Amino acid sequence: MIQNVTVVGEFVVNFYLKTPFAPFLSLLALPPSYIVDPMYSSMHGTSWSSNDIVFYTEGNARASNPWSGPYRLANWTRVAGKDSEMILVANPSYWDTGAGYQRNTKATIKFYADSIGLASAVRSHGIDVASRVGLGEIGSMDNDPSLHVWEGNGAFIQYLCLQEKYWPFNETSIRQAVASAVNRTALVNTVFQGRAQSLSA
Repeated sequence: MIQNVTVVGEFVVNFYLKTPFAPFLSLLALPPSYIVDPMYSSMHGTSWSSNDIVFYTEGNARASNPWSGPYRLANWTRVAGKDSEMILVANPSYWDTGAGYQRNTKATIKFYADSIGLASAVRSHGIDVASRVGLGEIGSMDNDPSLHVWEGNGAFIQYLCLQEKYWPFNETSIRQAVASAVNRTALVNTVFQGRAQSLSA
């Protein structure tokens, strides 16, 4: 969708699209659009190589070809082929560092196999911030005076898909009937324990 990109200034570029596309700015915030430091990636022209992909190299964070940004990857640990821990350190070359950005010189990201392990680490104060804690664990955290639970609207949507190519779901009226029969209020209150919003049919 990108026709070309021109450099306007040290920190500014213009994207010219082949056609108008409203979600473009949102797409730039997603992981596939992260800016890659050309010093550590061999992407040239339209050809791709293995160096253009973020991958893991045992014991060598730089060879793991991580993303760049306000923090740099200092260590990346995997156990049995699964992420265990990442250590990030402040990137001194990032913009506005002279104004006190970043406020933390180091951040550690820990990975947990399930929400129970994550919740246990939260309760023991082994971690400072957690996201995607299981619904079953959040309720008990609400009542813990040593923890603060923030809730906000997310972009995650769950929905039921119907195969329109085959009977009876090739009939619009049947699909509408199924949509009308789903008790969204009951789903929100039971499956999601009141922590979701129902969408209209």
